[in-house]
Amino acid sequence: MKVHCITCSMNGGRRKMEDSIYAHYYEESDMGIFIVCDGMGGLYRGDLASQTVVDVFAKVCQEHHAEWDVPKLLELATVQAKSSIDTLSRYDMGTTLVLAATHGEEVTIAHLGDSRAYYIRKPDGIIYQTEDHITIGQEGWPFVSKGFFNFREVEQPTTKTITAQKGDRILLCSDGVYGCYRKGALEELLLMEMEGTTIVSNIVGYCDEYATDNYSAILLEIPSQHDRNSQ
Repeated sequence: MKVHCITCSMNGGRRKMEDSIYAHYYEESDMGIFIVCDGMGGLYRGDLASQTVVDVFAKVCQEHHAEWDVPKLLELATVQAKSSIDTLSRYDMGTTLVLAATHGEEVTIAHLGDSRAYYIRKPDGIIYQTEDHITIGQEGWPFVSKGFFNFREVEQPTTKTITAQKGDRILLCSDGVYGCYRKGALEELLLMEMEGTTIVSNIVGYCDEYATDNYSAILLEIPSQHDRNSQ
C-alpha cells in the first residue's frame, strides 16, 4: 500500500538539529517505513544518537523487507540499534523513536519515548494515539523513561497494528511539534478538509513562530481509491 508522504524537519528554537527522519517505500514488497527520532538534548550528541537509530532501522528494512514481516524487522532493528548506541560514546546519550510501517493494508505504529503518532480517521477523529513513555522522578520532574540509551537496557517498542482505510491520516512527530499546540488543536488541524501539504505547511508556520525546540513531522495519507496507485 503506497501512501502520500509529506515531511518537515527544522531547527525551531535550537541552533543544533538533533531530530532525524526517514521515509522510504519498497515497491517490490509493498512495504513502507517512516521514522522520526528525537535525540535527547540534555545528553551528549543527541544528533548522533537519533541518526544512528534511524540508520540502523533503515538498514535492517533494506536488507530484510522482502522476506520478513514487520514484527521481526522491528525486533532485529531494536536489538541492533541498541548495540550501535552502546558503541558511540562513554557519555550518556539517547533518542526517542516513533515509526509507522505500512505492509499490505496494515499500518503498524511503534514507539519508545515521547515522540508521538496520531492516527486519524474521518469522521471518528483519533482512533489511536501513542502514550508518552514519561515518568515523574522523585524530585517531581518528568523524564523520558523508555528509549535508546547507552548504559541502559532497551525494551521492544510499544506497537499497535491497524487495518487502514482510504482517507486515513497518520502524523508522526517529535515533541517540538505537539508541544507548540494547545490541547486538541493539532488533532483539529489533522481533521480539516485540506491537502496534506497544506497541513504540513500550517505546522511549519506555527512551529516557526512558537517552537522552542527542534520540530520534525511525517504526515502519511492513505489515498482514496481513485488515486491508490500514487505515492
